[in-house]
Amino acid sequence: QLRFAPRHARRLAVKATADDTIYALSSGRGVAGVAVVRVSGPGAAGALAALAPAKSMPTPRVAALRSLKSPATGEVLDEALVLRFEAPKSFTGEDVVEIHCHGGQATVDGLLEALDALPGLRAADRGEFTRRAFEAGKLGLTAVEGLADLLAATTGAQRRQALAQAGGALERRYADWRRELARCRARAEVLVDFGDDVEGDVSQEEGVEVRADLRESVGRVASDLRRALDEAP
Repeated sequence: QLRFAPRHARRLAVKATADDTIYALSSGRGVAGVAVVRVSGPGAAGALAALAPAKSMPTPRVAALRSLKSPATGEVLDEALVLRFEAPKSFTGEDVVEIHCHGGQATVDGLLEALDALPGLRAADRGEFTRRAFEAGKLGLTAVEGLADLLAATTGAQRRQALAQAGGALERRYADWRRELARCRARAEVLVDFGDDVEGDVSQEEGVEVRADLRESVGRVASDLRRALDEAP
């Protein structure tokens, strides 16, 4: 059971916008050695500065140890490893801060409460980090689906399939199919419209070869999907 209730969840009048700076516990609940809290949006760097006011801003993409304090009381919350990513070179395409703190519930709740009290920050909605990455063009639709499958994977085959999809393999394959079909269509349309002026023809052998290649490629994808479904618990 969560003890921390974010401010925007308690106030129905709060309206979320795409320009909000959002935060969330990215590593999941439960006692652990390390928990990861992610902040994304225009106020991400400012949030880190508020939590660690006595230190300079870390170099982007370089981990730094920081003593985090409550901006309201000055109480030390934790000693944490922090990472900063500047837009557009981040998961969401926005300014992002990752805080790797100790994973106890009191520590995580204290950090989330401190972030929630900062002006301009709100708790992220479910899947909002991934949605922002999609909207920024950082992830394609099939990559988003692959990421969701990767998080839910319980077998080796599911993991391999999801990793390939999250890495864009399926999207690239779809693009290859689209290009091949578009080429064949364009060739056929030219011959229909200007057949008397164009040398050559769409030979039966060429059509058979294209169909065979596409059928084989689609069959491999279907086989991979069936294998992953068969291994599902």
